[in-house]
Amino acid sequence: MGNLTHLDLSDANFSGLIPHQLGNLSSLCYLYLGSNFDLYADNLYWMSGLFSIQYIDLSSVDLHKEADWLQIMSKFSSLLELYLSNCKLDSLNPSLGFVNFTSLQVLYLSGNHFNHEIPNWISNLSTSLLKLYLDDSSLKGKIPPSIFNLEKLEYLSLDPNHLIGKIPESLGQLKHLTYLDLSFNSFNGPIPLSVGNLSHMRTLSLNQNQLNGTIPKKQLVLSSMANQDQNFSSSTSQSTAYRELTPMEDPRSPFFLHHGESPGVILVSQLLTEDNYPNWARAMLMALDAKSKQGFVDGSITASMAVTPLEKVAWSKNNSMISS
Repeated sequence: MGNLTHLDLSDANFSGLIPHQLGNLSSLCYLYLGSNFDLYADNLYWMSGLFSIQYIDLSSVDLHKEADWLQIMSKFSSLLELYLSNCKLDSLNPSLGFVNFTSLQVLYLSGNHFNHEIPNWISNLSTSLLKLYLDDSSLKGKIPPSIFNLEKLEYLSLDPNHLIGKIPESLGQLKHLTYLDLSFNSFNGPIPLSVGNLSHMRTLSLNQNQLNGTIPKKQLVLSSMANQDQNFSSSTSQSTAYRELTPMEDPRSPFFLHHGESPGVILVSQLLTEDNYPNWARAMLMALDAKSKQGFVDGSITASMAVTPLEKVAWSKNNSMISS
């Protein structure tokens, strides 16, 4: 199998340790191991032999034992997309001054537990990074100035976290942004004037913060946006424009997730007992149907419907929420 270039073992119910022998596949370009919830890695040094790797998806694989994941991944000069959501990672190594992701275009780190500030090494990705997902990752502090050096950035998702302070005027430097979600944080102050420079913006979500002042019409009437509401959340586009939302962001997708939906959320108030199953089941099915999630229970929405890495991440998150 020395000539193997694509390996997709995602959502296959594998468990146990990832075999280090996978590192012998020196021609491998695409490695998909995501959504195997009982799979784990004791280290990732075995990956050093993947000289041609371009796409890595280890979403929902337990990586908490590998403290050097960032240094290892950044050595892949050909790596274009990296998906490590819900991997139980606890550090972005903010003390590192430099990370050598020379070609990385997509960095997906949602659902981890970093519990520190956004690191300054993010600016090292300024010449390549298009999409950055750090949502639901327990990030703290203010948005660092280094993030505004990502001159090609199109997608930035920082919701929900514990970020504070004013939204910097430097936001206007990200002139290629089409999607920005800063909702469910603790930002304060007004919307920066520089938002008016973001002429490609299609989705802007600032809700559930402590913003003040009035909604500035001149700032939010952008060439690709039509209106905004009173909680500083805008998600509109021109009728002729293509809306490039991820599956979890697109209400039309079967994998759509609202911000308020998470594992452990209570769908019905009544507890299941020996005597109330019919009424409980009816209430549960109605709740699932209202959230367009009944298909995850009756089998009409299957893992095979998730084809792209983003869809597989979205399916995994939906499945985890329903299973909980």
